[in-house]
Amino acid sequence: MSNQTAERVKQYALQSTYEISCLTNMAKVAEEVGQKGVTIPPGTMFSIVDKSTDPGTKDIDRVKTIERSAQLVKLGYRPIPHVAARRYKDTAYLQGIVQQLLDVGVDGFLLLAGDPKQPAGSFSAAMDMAATGIFDDARIKTIAFAGHPYGNPNTVAENTARELKRKNEWAAAHRDKEVFLWSQVCYSPSKFLRWLDQLDREGNKLPVHPGVMLGDVKAKFAFAHGNFVADRPTGDQIRGYMKMLGIGMAQGLDGIGSLMATIPASFFAKMADRAATDKRISATHYYSGFGAAAVKQALEVNHKFATGQFSGSGTSISMEA
Repeated sequence: MSNQTAERVKQYALQSTYEISCLTNMAKVAEEVGQKGVTIPPGTMFSIVDKSTDPGTKDIDRVKTIERSAQLVKLGYRPIPHVAARRYKDTAYLQGIVQQLLDVGVDGFLLLAGDPKQPAGSFSAAMDMAATGIFDDARIKTIAFAGHPYGNPNTVAENTARELKRKNEWAAAHRDKEVFLWSQVCYSPSKFLRWLDQLDREGNKLPVHPGVMLGDVKAKFAFAHGNFVADRPTGDQIRGYMKMLGIGMAQGLDGIGSLMATIPASFFAKMADRAATDKRISATHYYSGFGAAAVKQALEVNHKFATGQFSGSGTSISMEA
């Protein structure tokens, strides 16, 4: 491996972001990884999956996301709570939740459509929330949206393209804010780059943070299954399994290794190398599967990337034991 590639991997790793559950005690996580010599850089972004997005949970569960956000701010990190459009009954309710999060120091949000087929109110898409003006607040520095390298299982391509245009228009009108796409998990560099080219053709100007997940194939597919079909009717479950099969088949030769590997080091290295010259690609986003153990693993693996604890040739690398 060239010194240039190794340096690109280390620099790229310093920008990594992570997804956690609102139930994950990040003070404890930080303490435990710190005992292993892993330092979480100040300002690191942690997107927070709100427990109230689970079917059947009550509004009071959303308090956990507010508490977790406050904890992250106190620790010196940046909470980016998930805000799922189809979970909100009206603008006033959304405004109340956003205000509570701003009050504890949140300065960024991940705006999503959400999984429910039937909205709880008037919001069907992420941009329906953005259009209210609630997120124009000067205290909000960052807005993230979702990206889907394999297509969005909850809608059709035409709708995805239309919403991408709306997101770009909103970003252009809010140049005081950092706006980007957090992509769903991908393992094939060629597939990911073809998707970026497709976004270009659709007029996208937003940078993309590639999504990865650690763990074996079973864990990765279980996570994908949960995203696509958790607690849904049998027909939806069957479609979800077909979607997982499609993701596996779509990897191609350059994605199989990262799909099979516990650590998708090759994908990470290729994204790091490409990001040095391709400004469409920004920091990698780790999907944890929401458990504290997985969050710690992601932090520890990324620390190895950032400190050069890897070897290899070209952009194919392996982690040191």
